[in-house]
Amino acid sequence: MRWSAVEHGLLLIAVPPPDPQSQAAQIASSPERLRELVQTIGRTMHSVWAAAARGVGLGSSDLSALSHLSSAGAMTGAELGQVLGLSSSSITELADRLEDAGLISRSRSKNDRRHTLLKATAKGRRTARKALAPIDARLDHIACAQAPTQLHRSVQLLLDISAALSTPAR
Repeated sequence: MRWSAVEHGLLLIAVPPPDPQSQAAQIASSPERLRELVQTIGRTMHSVWAAAARGVGLGSSDLSALSHLSSAGAMTGAELGQVLGLSSSSITELADRLEDAGLISRSRSKNDRRHTLLKATAKGRRTARKALAPIDARLDHIACAQAPTQLHRSVQLLLDISAALSTPAR
């Protein structure tokens, strides 16, 4: 319990720290509070991601592309653009930067020679791992502190939120 100098005449009262369970209950009972929490998480993730990208000399979009290519293997520019929400011309510029830095390679698709595949190089995969390791470690720490059923429910909630927000509103 922490003490707060809340005056009621001459009386000081003890103010307990906020109970995480009651905060969760308040958020769960209000769509507005849940929206605010999701917005806060989004802003926080944006800031953390930008800092991780700067730490390896990249922009946020470049790190996002490198992360996706490191995980997915080869993708066409159109596929990467769809995942990142970037136009064809933006993907071309991004791919040029990453290729010039030796972080990705381009090759023709064996299935359809009209398509160019983008693929993270070994240097690109190392760069992505280096940039994202601190984020991954924090998330792993949080996940390991959860009981398996709680972790499952949390992951399901995040998946549900992502799916709901990815679907156009009617």
